[in-house]
Amino acid sequence: MGRNTARRVGTIVYKQNEAVSFELPRNFPIRGILLRMAADITIITAAATAYAQGAVKLIKRIEIIANGRDTLKSIDGPGLAELNRQMNGTVNPLGAVPTAVGANQLMAALLKIDFEMPRSVSPSDANLNSYLFSTLELKITFGAPSDMYSANSANVTINSAPITVTLLESEGNAGSIVHKVGSTEKEVTATSTDFQIALPVGNKFRGFLIRAEVDGNPNDSVINKIELRSGTTVFHKWDFTSLKDCNKIDYELESSPTGYVFIDFCPDGFMGEALATAGFSDLTLSFDVTKQTGINKITVYPVELI
Repeated sequence: MGRNTARRVGTIVYKQNEAVSFELPRNFPIRGILLRMAADITIITAAATAYAQGAVKLIKRIEIIANGRDTLKSIDGPGLAELNRQMNGTVNPLGAVPTAVGANQLMAALLKIDFEMPRSVSPSDANLNSYLFSTLELKITFGAPSDMYSANSANVTINSAPITVTLLESEGNAGSIVHKVGSTEKEVTATSTDFQIALPVGNKFRGFLIRAEVDGNPNDSVINKIELRSGTTVFHKWDFTSLKDCNKIDYELESSPTGYVFIDFCPDGFMGEALATAGFSDLTLSFDVTKQTGINKITVYPVELI
């Protein structure tokens, strides 16, 4: 039986619209990584309007890259915050985004990068064996005030937004699979009964987190129905609202999140039930969508086991 440990390993300094890399230690299997952002914000002249997920939209991309080339995680801040909620059953500690005129207003946000598999019979099976890699890099791509605020972002200055990195390790509990997360985004330009997003094939999928948004905010009116299929074989077919309700019940969520749903192949925690796509010629998510006024987008976050 291994010993679970946690240690703060450093801080990533905010750089507007830049990617900042941080080399992670590679001593023991990694259960996860906690990222705590503490922002200092000044607003002048007039109040600004924040996006619904503004607290984490400042983090445009989070990546974990092994050996300088293998991307194990690639997800935006809002997507990771919602994946945390779906997998852990509660909303992350996210501070309110300052909107009023004022200097040095503080805002905090916490995100967790999971390597162990939440909601599974044996979470440690997916611990990341970091010592097998020659390098292990955490890369954060930061945004700007315009990513956090939908109106009057020119009045906003982000004085600082350092991210504290805490490594969650498990001495002696090596993993046997890799928990990979990616994302793909596509704009909805017209109402359609078969709006398609092609998915990668070859690996096993725990599930898919899906987000619909309008003008940067999650929205429940874009997607009406969802179908996951390969050729003529249909694996999941849902009304959007029914899937939201099912997620709330299955994951004991405090409330149903706007704009998000999760298709889960392993609701009882057995990873052997993951969708194996080796030999598939294709895998497609088909949506019945209603185009709303503004810029409509659907983002899919595949949760893979490799």
